[in-house]
Amino acid sequence: MLAFTLLLACSKEQNFHTTSPEAVGGGDSGYSEEPDADGDGFIESQDCDDTDGTIHPDATEVCDGIDNDCDEAIDDLDDDVDLSTTTYWYDDLDLDGYGDPESIVEACSPPAEGMITTPGDCDDANAEVHPEALEVCNDLDDDCDLLIDDEDDDVDPASQTAWYADLDGDGFGDPTNWALGCAELDGHVADDSDCDDATKAINPEALEVCNELDDDCDGLTDDEDDSVDLETGAWYFEDSDGDGYGNEAIATQACAKPDGYKANKKDCDDTDAEVNPDAVDVCDGVDNDCDSATSEDGTASVGGVSYSKVQVAIAAATSGDTVMVCDGTFTETLETSVDLTLESLNGAGSTTLSGGTSGAVITAGGALSLSGFTIEGGTGPVGGGIDAWTNDAGDLDVTDCILTDNSATYGGGLIGPVSYDTNVTDTEFKFNDVTNSGGAIYMSDGSLSGVDIHDNEAQFGAGVFIEQGATVDFDSSTDIYDNDAEYAGGVFLYGATLDAGDATIRDNDADQGGGVLMTDIANSLSNATISGNTADYGAGLLSEEYNGNSISEVDFSDNVGAYGGALYVYGGSMDIDNSTLDNNSGTYGAGILLIQDGDLTLDTCTLTDNTASTNGGGILIYAGDLTSSSTDWGSGSSDNSPEDIYAWVTAEENDGNSGSFTCDETGC
Repeated sequence: MLAFTLLLACSKEQNFHTTSPEAVGGGDSGYSEEPDADGDGFIESQDCDDTDGTIHPDATEVCDGIDNDCDEAIDDLDDDVDLSTTTYWYDDLDLDGYGDPESIVEACSPPAEGMITTPGDCDDANAEVHPEALEVCNDLDDDCDLLIDDEDDDVDPASQTAWYADLDGDGFGDPTNWALGCAELDGHVADDSDCDDATKAINPEALEVCNELDDDCDGLTDDEDDSVDLETGAWYFEDSDGDGYGNEAIATQACAKPDGYKANKKDCDDTDAEVNPDAVDVCDGVDNDCDSATSEDGTASVGGVSYSKVQVAIAAATSGDTVMVCDGTFTETLETSVDLTLESLNGAGSTTLSGGTSGAVITAGGALSLSGFTIEGGTGPVGGGIDAWTNDAGDLDVTDCILTDNSATYGGGLIGPVSYDTNVTDTEFKFNDVTNSGGAIYMSDGSLSGVDIHDNEAQFGAGVFIEQGATVDFDSSTDIYDNDAEYAGGVFLYGATLDAGDATIRDNDADQGGGVLMTDIANSLSNATISGNTADYGAGLLSEEYNGNSISEVDFSDNVGAYGGALYVYGGSMDIDNSTLDNNSGTYGAGILLIQDGDLTLDTCTLTDNTASTNGGGILIYAGDLTSSSTDWGSGSSDNSPEDIYAWVTAEENDGNSGSFTCDETGC
């Protein structure tokens, strides 16, 4: 490098400036020469850098870190610096790389720490705001382009809000019709839950009503929605029997008809499909057609069909059917041909079957069950009220009936079948009469339970006539009283067996056998109370001249007869056990009159307080044999008046005792 410099110096003409002594401060008057190495017109002593022709006292100071004008002030320290060489500096207080254009300073170097040369910041207090920032929805000009939020096409859509069209103005938007924006768009809302933006009444806050629309936009319509206002629907009524008519008592409100319900409430019985406004009214105690004004009186029905005549209904019946008869009086003579139930709707007080004096009221041609009738005005040779004997075709059952004012030769009230049972329950027989047997009842086998028999008349058995060989049961609620006959005011046993079941046979009257008359062989009577009956012969009971008759556990009391107050035993054999005869009275044999060679045995009985006005307070033996064992005759003759035992032939009076003894008409 040194060789090169020297070579250059030799090859060039060396510049010198001649200066006066005054110019260089010399003291003499002669001239001296100093070099001007850089040829800038200033000698070395005047030039602060004689190696650079651009640096000299007349140079322009520029920003380059050099003292260009040799005034010992560099760049910004030099007041004469050429401003065209300076730089614009800006405050960047938020350090976001962009300066505040209003804080401009011209200088060679940053006038202050943090100042930068890049202007453009429109908010130097917010580092998030500068020209390179992302415009977002915040009411700020984030990118300093003088446009804010939606004004700026460059706004970040991610910062915008989705606004939903609310065309119907109900405050709820259409989720399928939306636009982005920083601020709410006209005609739009932030909500996107409207399910019908064309109908203002449909929105999430609307009341669900019955209109087949999803009013409250919950995806459920009408009855599917638990919040539906059911008052906007209709009432529906349960149709449990499936007949097409609803039950007013079981109702529900709904938008649509639920299964098993009807819109009408016309059914009057929702448990029976046969009962509804379309049904035909029949006599069954039911308002079949739900018309409460319709009367069933005067009709009879069978098989769901109604008839105005009972006989027509009977003719339409098949075996086992029930013919139902409504209230009224039916003047007909009825004949059945099959097993049948004949029943009244409201009982004997409301329904009357009248024969009209033209024949038996009912003639049974099969088993007959009869319930709830007043049967009156029947006539005929047999069974004025009911004839079950002629055809003898099945059992006869009579319940809750009244048989009155019927007449016949046999069986004024009824005559039962010969080969079948007659069973009568809770029934009253009154004012019936016959010219022969069975004023109220003529029967073979069967039973009476809860039967009242009174004020009936007959030649034989005004109350009940029981046929030969029959076995019959009564019960304690059966009462036979105030009947009148020539023979047997109460019960006529014609070779029959009667367990009276503590029934009462009382206050009946007859010429013979006021309470009971036994004839033919092997009659048996047990468990009865026979009291207050009157007769010329056998006020309590008369037994005719047949063998094998017996009485057991029968109480005879207060019977009054001329011959035989309690019993008149006319021949034949009679065994009495465990029975009581007390307080009976008569002319002869207040307790018992034994006649016509009767054969009487008393075992474990009581005969006391019986009174005869002539003879035989206890027993008068006119002809026959008495055997007494374990029987109480009282303690002396005063227990039966005028004596316990009177032997007619010898006029012998005897006191009975509890031991065993025998007597006949000649004495004991």
